[in-house]
Amino acid sequence: MQAVRTRTRPPRFAYWRSTVVALLVVWGVPSLPVDQFCGVAFSQTTGTQPVFSIQAPPGLVGATRAAGPGPVANYFQPVEIRGPHGLQVAFADKNGFTEFHNLPVTVGLLVGRVYRLKVAGIPQAEGVELFPSLEVIDRLYPPPGQELHFPIIVELHPDDLRLAMEGKYVTRVVYLEDPQQALPVAEGTGGQLWFEVRHDQDPLAVADALGRPLVIVRLGGRVPLPEEESDPAFLFGSPPLVVFPPKVKVLPGPPSGNSPATAPKPIPEGRRP
Repeated sequence: MQAVRTRTRPPRFAYWRSTVVALLVVWGVPSLPVDQFCGVAFSQTTGTQPVFSIQAPPGLVGATRAAGPGPVANYFQPVEIRGPHGLQVAFADKNGFTEFHNLPVTVGLLVGRVYRLKVAGIPQAEGVELFPSLEVIDRLYPPPGQELHFPIIVELHPDDLRLAMEGKYVTRVVYLEDPQQALPVAEGTGGQLWFEVRHDQDPLAVADALGRPLVIVRLGGRVPLPEEESDPAFLFGSPPLVVFPPKVKVLPGPPSGNSPATAPKPIPEGRRP
C-alpha cells in the first residue's frame, strides 16, 4: 500500500488532517474461512451517502454498532497502542487518569465506547501532554482463545503528535482491509501503513468502502483546562477497560535433546570412564 496526503481546512479548526490507516491482522490464519473474521459491517448506506460521517459526535457510531447484530455488546476488544520510544499513555478512570504505561501496551476496550487517553513522554517535547480519544466501533473475530494474538493496532504516529502540538486536529480511522481489494504489499517494519484522504473525502466513508472500520482516533484541537481533566464529560464517562500484562519476549532455550544438532556425541573408546 502506498501513502498519499491531502489537507483541508474546515471552519471549526485551523487545520484538518484526515488519515485512513490500513490494518492487516487476521489474514495470518488461513485455516479458517475469511467470513469468520469479517463480522457484520457497522454502516448502512442510503443511495450513495453513508448514514454516518466522521463529523458525527464521538460515541455515536460505536454505540450504534454495539446495539446492532453480532457478538459485540460487552466485548472487550484487545487494542495494542504503539508509539515512538519513550511515549507513555494513561487511561481515564473514575479518579481522573490511571498511572502511565510504557508503549507498546495492550488493553481491552469495550466496543461502542469512547476512551480518553493522556499522552506524555513525547520526543523532543518535555512536559507536553496530549489527550487523544479512541472510539472502538467494531471488533475482530480471531480463533477462540487467541484474542491477544490479534489485537487492533493503534499507532500514535510522531507526525500526528507534532501536528497536535501545533494546535491542529488529526483523525485516523483504523480499518480491516477487504481481502478482495487489498494491494499485495507487505507491511514491513516501517510502522503501520496509512494514507491521507483527499480534502473532499470523509475518512470514515473511505475506510468503509475499502474494508471494515474498527477504531476512530481523534488527536489534538486543544488542550483541556486543569479542571476539565476530571470532568466526566471530557473523560467520556471513564468506561471500564482491561490492561493486559506486557508481552514477554521468550529467549531461545537449549535445543531439544532429540534434535540431531544436539544429539550427544559418542565418546571415543580411549576416553570412556
